[in-house]
Order: sequence, then structure tokens, then C-alpha cells
Amino acid sequence: MILPNILFSFFENNLFGSLDNVFLFWVSNKIIMAVKEKTVDVRMQIASYLQDRGIKRSWLAKKINRSTTLIAFILDGKNSLTDENLKNINEALGTDFKRA
Repeated sequence: MILPNILFSFFENNLFGSLDNVFLFWVSNKIIMAVKEKTVDVRMQIASYLQDRGIKRSWLAKKINRSTTLIAFILDGKNSLTDENLKNINEALGTDFKRA
């Protein structure tokens, strides 16, 4: 199957995010494209919550007895978010963030 040039330009410019989010279907001699809805990672939700409310990562780190560096690595996606850390973050912030 040959994709039209317009689709190639979308892929080259990464307008869809990763290719994992794009599905192409061949229907009646036409290419139908669907972009899977991206789920927002819980770490992104937490980071956004902190930013929206002006809460510093250092404050959160102290509240849950973790280093500021670890909190930054978790929220930036460099370290995984353990169930224990998620529970502690929820308790400190009074939230109920859950994994997608």
C-alpha cells in the first residue's frame, strides 16, 4: 500500500506523536486514518496539579520523605512511580490519582 504524500509529511513531522497511536485502514480504495486517543500518564497529571496550584516539588518531597531529585525524576518520567510513592503523594496532596 502506498500512502499519499500528505500522510508522509504528517509522519515525518511527527504530528501524530508516535506511530503507535496511528492506525491506517484501507477501505473502498481510500486510506482511512484513526489516531488513538492518548492517555495521560498519572505522573503528568501530578506534575500538572502541582504546577497549577503553585506547589513546589521540594515541598512534596519533604511531605513524603523523599528527595527532591527523586520526585523530579519520577515526574519527568526518568524513574518509575511505585505504588507506595503514588499512595504517599495522594495522601500529601489530598488527591486520588490513579494509574491509567
